[in-house]
Amino acid sequence: MKIILLFFILTGLFACSNFVTADEILNQGIEKVEQQNYKGAIEDFTKVIEANPENATAYTERAFAHCELENYPAAQSDLDKALELVPNSFRAHNCQGILFSALGQEEKAIESYSTAIQLQANSATLYYNRGISYNTIANYEAALADFDAAIELEEDNTDCFYQKAACFYDMEAYDMAIDELDRIIESVPNYADAFIKRGDAYEMKADYEAAIEDYNRFIELQSDDPLGYNNRGYTFNKMGKYEAACQDFDKAIELDVDYELAYLNKGDAKLATLQYDEAIQLYQKVLDINPVSFAALSSLADVYEATNNYSAAIERYHQIIAIDSTYGEDYLARGMLYIKENERQKACMDFKTAIELGEETTAVDAFNEYCR
Repeated sequence: MKIILLFFILTGLFACSNFVTADEILNQGIEKVEQQNYKGAIEDFTKVIEANPENATAYTERAFAHCELENYPAAQSDLDKALELVPNSFRAHNCQGILFSALGQEEKAIESYSTAIQLQANSATLYYNRGISYNTIANYEAALADFDAAIELEEDNTDCFYQKAACFYDMEAYDMAIDELDRIIESVPNYADAFIKRGDAYEMKADYEAAIEDYNRFIELQSDDPLGYNNRGYTFNKMGKYEAACQDFDKAIELDVDYELAYLNKGDAKLATLQYDEAIQLYQKVLDINPVSFAALSSLADVYEATNNYSAAIERYHQIIAIDSTYGEDYLARGMLYIKENERQKACMDFKTAIELGEETTAVDAFNEYCR
C-alpha cells in the first residue's frame, strides 16, 4: 500500500512533465534561471524538493531565484536548509554571498565567498564575485587581486576584464581603465558596456569628443537603453551644447519615463541657459519620482537663489537637512542664504554647526565675517 501511494505521489508530481526525472526538472529550472524566468524556475525547484526534500542543490538554486526576485527571507530560508544538508557546499556559500551583497552586507558577502573559495579554489566565478564586493567597499587592491585570479583561471572571461577596468575607474585611474577597455573592445568589438564605461572615463578626463564617440557607439549597439543618451547628453552639457543635450535627455525619458537622472540633467541644462521655470519643473519631476533626491533639492535651492527667492531656497535646505543632517556644507549653504535674508543669528548657528561637522575652512571664514 505504501509503495502504491508513493507511486501515485511521484506520478502526480511528474505526469505533467511526461514522466521526466527529478534531475531533468532540476536542469530545466536551471535553464529558466539562465533565461531570467525566475518564477518558472522556482516552480521547477519546488517540484524537485517535494519529490526529494534532501536535495541541497534544489534549495540552493531556488534560493538564487528568490534572491533575483528580491524575496530575501525565502532565499535565506532555502540557504539555511541547503547548508544544513551539505555544510561544505561551495555553491550554497557562493549564493549566500550573493544574498549578503544584495542586502548591502558586503563584509559578510566577502566571508561567504572566501569560504566558498576555500572549498573550490579553481572557480573563477567565486573570485569574480568576491572582487565585486571588495570593489564596493573600496578595497581596490583586494578587488584587483581577485579579478586577476579570475582571469588566470578563465582567460577568455571578458566580464572579469571589464570589472577590472571598472575598479580602475572607481580608483580614478582613468588611463588604466581606458587601457583595459581598449583591450576588451579589440577582442570583443560589440561589447556595449565597454564603450559606455570608456566614454565615462574620457568624460572624467574632459576628453569630451572621445567620450561622445564612445557614447555614439554604445547607442548604436543598445539603442533602447536610456543610459547612452543620458550620458551623451551630460557630456553635451559639459561642452555647452545644451540643445543637443536636451534632445538626448528627451530620448532617455522617452525610453524610461521615470529616469530621474535625465530629468535632473535636463534641469541643469535649463538652469545653465537661465530658463528657470522649466528647470524648476524638471527638478520637481525628479522629486515626484524620488522625494528624497538630494541633487534635486539642492538644484532647486540653486534656482531659487539665482532668482532671489531666498526663503524658498532655505526651505529646500530645511528638507535636505531633515533627510540627512550630517553634511556641514548644507548648513553652510543655508547659513549664507540666511545672511541674504538678514537673519544673522540663524546664519551664525548654521556656521557653527558646519564647523562642528568638519566644514572648517569656509565655515570659519563665514563665521568670522558675519558673526564676530
